[in-house]
Amino acid sequence: MTTKNEQNDLTKENNSSNQAPSPSHTVQKINKEKHAAHKKVKFNSKTVGVGVLVVALSITGVFFFKNRNKQSTYAQGIAYLEELQNRDEAAISAKISERDRQERLQEIAEGIGSDDSRLWALFRDSVILGDSRAVGFKEYGYLPENVCLARIGDSILALPQVTQAAAASKPEVIYLSYGANDLVMDIGADRGEDGYGLVYEEYIKQILALTPNSKIVVNGIIAPRAGTMTNYTENGRLEAINAQIQRMCERNNWIYVDNTVLDDNGNAPIYEPDGLHFPASFYPQWGRHMITAYYNAINTVPTP
Repeated sequence: MTTKNEQNDLTKENNSSNQAPSPSHTVQKINKEKHAAHKKVKFNSKTVGVGVLVVALSITGVFFFKNRNKQSTYAQGIAYLEELQNRDEAAISAKISERDRQERLQEIAEGIGSDDSRLWALFRDSVILGDSRAVGFKEYGYLPENVCLARIGDSILALPQVTQAAAASKPEVIYLSYGANDLVMDIGADRGEDGYGLVYEEYIKQILALTPNSKIVVNGIIAPRAGTMTNYTENGRLEAINAQIQRMCERNNWIYVDNTVLDDNGNAPIYEPDGLHFPASFYPQWGRHMITAYYNAINTVPTP
């Protein structure tokens, strides 16, 4: 049984538990909780600064490397496109060159096998340099003076005098025919076995320095009529000079015209009474022979 005093104590406890805490008590409790939380999480300003710097650097680094990679990729892309463009241009240029070569070959082939009027048209983008023998091409009216620049009495020593004129039109082909006067002068005799060819070569290269894309076609010296002009042919001088001219052409990838088929060692019916020069009827034969040598050369070696 509960006593009266015990009931009074229970009533006091119940009243005490049901009573709301005072405001001052609540504020004190919150302050205590904040203080405890602040003690648990204590920030250091230096630590925070380093952390922010690390994050900033990380972001900047990622952006820098990404940007650099983008620039590198962009540059590589541009380089690749330029390479493709250059490759395409080179391929197109090669196709055009080959097409032009084929058209030129067809034109020459038809011109060689046709009448003389079409033959001379094949020289329209060429020049002929030489001595009095070559002068006949213009003297007899086959070629105009701007194509035939040959001069009476010239030797290869006169080539520097016509270099500018020969290169002026950037000719497709430069034909050269010297030698009759040169044999008398012994040009290059002081420069060894290939002396004449070395001098000849130096002068031709002076022309090519001005028109490097021109093809060079060099005539071998046509022999004089047998029994005349023995000072040209004695002791094998003519054959030796022609051999030098041929070697000169071979080492420079120039075209050599072997004219022995025309002169038959001086026995062919191609001479004027002096035994050295030629009548008008010979020039179409000679011109056709020269252009055929050029045709055979470019037909054998395709344009790269």
